[in-house]
Amino acid sequence: MTPVGTLRIIVPPSALRGSKKSCGGGGPSCTWRQNFGKFCAKGGRPEIFPIVRCTAKPRRPDLRRFPPNTLPDSTNYLAEPPYNYQGKPNKGTFANCLIEVDKPAQTAKMPKSKRNRVVNLTQVNKKTREQKDKLFSNIRESVPQYQHCFVFGVNNMRNNYLKEVRHELNDCRLFFGKTKLMAKALGQDPSSAVADGIERLTPFLAGTVGLIFTNRDPASILEYFDGVSPVDFARAGTVATRDFVIPAGVVYATGGEVPAEHDVPMEHSIEPELRRLGMPTRMVKGRVCLGGDDSGEGEGYTVCKEGDVLDSRQTRLLKLFGICLSEFKVKVLAYWSSASGEVTEVNPNAMDGVEVESD
Repeated sequence: MTPVGTLRIIVPPSALRGSKKSCGGGGPSCTWRQNFGKFCAKGGRPEIFPIVRCTAKPRRPDLRRFPPNTLPDSTNYLAEPPYNYQGKPNKGTFANCLIEVDKPAQTAKMPKSKRNRVVNLTQVNKKTREQKDKLFSNIRESVPQYQHCFVFGVNNMRNNYLKEVRHELNDCRLFFGKTKLMAKALGQDPSSAVADGIERLTPFLAGTVGLIFTNRDPASILEYFDGVSPVDFARAGTVATRDFVIPAGVVYATGGEVPAEHDVPMEHSIEPELRRLGMPTRMVKGRVCLGGDDSGEGEGYTVCKEGDVLDSRQTRLLKLFGICLSEFKVKVLAYWSSASGEVTEVNPNAMDGVEVESD
């Protein structure tokens, strides 16, 4: 073995004396300690031995009997003595020794484990300081380049619909970020405002809001957003805008939203999922039926009522029947004009339904 340092035995010779029985069972280690004790008793002195290997705990219970002041720590090194008590070379005998490290050589560092990695449990990476500084500077640079600055809120945010808005307003600049960061970029008081009067927009920066810088006429921007209201399937936590009840009898694909003669029966392969979601369905003559039979008699199944906060089970049922209860809507709160330096409030109730950020 390659030595990794040096050591010096500091236990007294009397501590190394003893029979095989007192050492815990005999063997090369006990024999070597007895021989080394005799060697020291005859006038020999401890030598510097090469460190071959070390263990965290003493391998022999009797090693704990030595005085604490003889140990710098509780480390137990496995040393290979180069001689026996007669001064002859020792052939590969190992021994457990209580020793003190005497200027050990610096060992090489172990390679880093490839398994020890930081795993992010979120799909969204946290914004860095550089990204925040870039957003701050971009907002401040956009103020003198455009005539108007709009603050808008979004209900039922969907990225695909927001991309369409960005495409339609390709000559404008849209910013989304932390409301406090955007407010600080615009200015929170007249002394820190990047332009005259723009600091009066900061009270509207709360919730899911963004900024639009544009040279278009404000009336055209308001008219465009009034016509943007695509619908989508509701997600958990959305408030239901109307009732939805599936009539008894044969279950159709739209859940009774259209007349039966213009509808198609629900596929039989979806019936197990309907039962798992709480609908009391059964197969009758190869058709999915709600209730006892396919006659249509009896009460239907109420999926949701107006004003209910939908859970994941209800939203899944609504999606299976193609019912869209979520509407993507952009609401303009206020806008600032550079010509007059005034802030015009557009819709005082625009923040109704917009989620407020939690610090």
